[in-house]
Amino acid sequence: GYANTGGRYNPSTDTWTATSTGPAPRAYHTAVWTGSEMIVWGGYDGRNYFNTGGRYNPAADTWVPTSTGLNCPAIRSGHTAVWTGTEMIVWGGSGASYYLNTGGRYTPATDTWAATSTGANVPAARYGHTAVWTGGEMIVWSGYNNSAYFITGGRYNPATNSWTATSTVAPCPIGRRFHTAVWTGSEMIVWGGYNGSSLQDGGIYALPVIPAAPVAPIFTGVTCASLTVNWAAVMGATSYDVWRATGATCTGAARIATGVTTTSYNDTGLTPSTQYSYYIVAVNACGSSANGTCASSATGPPVLPATSAAPAVADPDACLPTGVTVTWSAASGATRYDLLVDGITTVPGVTSPYTYVPGDANSHTYAIRGDNLCGEGAWSAAMAGTDVALAPPSVGVLMIQKLKLGMDMLLSWTPLSDPALLDYYEVMRSLSPRGPFDTRVGIVSFSAGAAASPLGLNGLVVSIAGEPATAYYKVRAVKGVCAGPLD
Repeated sequence: GYANTGGRYNPSTDTWTATSTGPAPRAYHTAVWTGSEMIVWGGYDGRNYFNTGGRYNPAADTWVPTSTGLNCPAIRSGHTAVWTGTEMIVWGGSGASYYLNTGGRYTPATDTWAATSTGANVPAARYGHTAVWTGGEMIVWSGYNNSAYFITGGRYNPATNSWTATSTVAPCPIGRRFHTAVWTGSEMIVWGGYNGSSLQDGGIYALPVIPAAPVAPIFTGVTCASLTVNWAAVMGATSYDVWRATGATCTGAARIATGVTTTSYNDTGLTPSTQYSYYIVAVNACGSSANGTCASSATGPPVLPATSAAPAVADPDACLPTGVTVTWSAASGATRYDLLVDGITTVPGVTSPYTYVPGDANSHTYAIRGDNLCGEGAWSAAMAGTDVALAPPSVGVLMIQKLKLGMDMLLSWTPLSDPALLDYYEVMRSLSPRGPFDTRVGIVSFSAGAAASPLGLNGLVVSIAGEPATAYYKVRAVKGVCAGPLD
């Protein structure tokens, strides 16, 4: 049968003393030691499941029943119980025809119960699991629900009444029931149990640890507008957050970088001659550390770039309006340059040589200044330049006319109206209508061509005998080294 008797064993004398008769006879209950009392609770007697219990005082050899009032857990057996120092926490187990993921926190000082959370991350209902107390959390692991052996578990924090799932990543042991578990001070060791057969393996579960707070950072590479924050690596940290405040303390600091995976951070865009304060927070999957130690550094005074020498301005193509090329020599301290056109238009971030297209053939002035993170240097002296375009316009369609006796032909075209646009016309030949027209047939000056045609057309007389049987002709105007388009 089931019993409600017990005994106190004294190892120093190797003797037993009977305990007084306690709660109703039962098995599969739990017991914890508070420092002055043993608390037994729950269990099964072959017919009935219990949510009753008793507190046994060995000094007085007396029992006091535990409360079955508000928030007392449901009847059960095969559950677990741990003692926190002020409370007994019972959890899980099985009832008459069901498994449980509920529990309760029993405070003997007030003989009261508080329910454990069944919210986020609470483990699935089970019995035959284990539970240990870490000093701040109860860890339950594995167990059975008549269809599955669990490799899952949970860490219950009574201060927040919340659960955090335990890892199932290898080498997590296989699921089991009726195993054992102990807490070493830093790890839970589980061993043995049953999973269709008896087991002789186990596992060591270490609590994830939030990183320690970083030490004070140090500063390198200080300039007028930037500095590098450096800190020592923190064991267990996977990344770092950087916090900054303006002034000599970290009061009011704001996070300026998160997820930094190195142990340094280059902070740019700062104000010259200004004090800044920083601290670091270490982060891993378990959470963030406390704020690290604050440290301060001042940025340097502004050092502006030297004034650039006057740039050189050239027109690389006198025939077409492709723009002017502005070149200049490096200015000490400059990290980039700006271009000033006609003292009005600023083009930022230019590099030498730089092509500027004014969009006209007028003269414009160009000046350069150097910039850096501290500010802008002075403008250089201005230099003038013009984007000239000397290439003549299109002439038009060329006409072919045979002359008397059929020995010559006249190649003629409509002349350009302005003699200043060209020095001469150039007639070019190709053996294909698609070109290339790369054989010069002849040239005609503007004045000579005008006199050659009674119709006021420019023209060139060509001997038919000296030309290929099949040929194609085009004409263009030429001014200096600049040739207009072929028509």
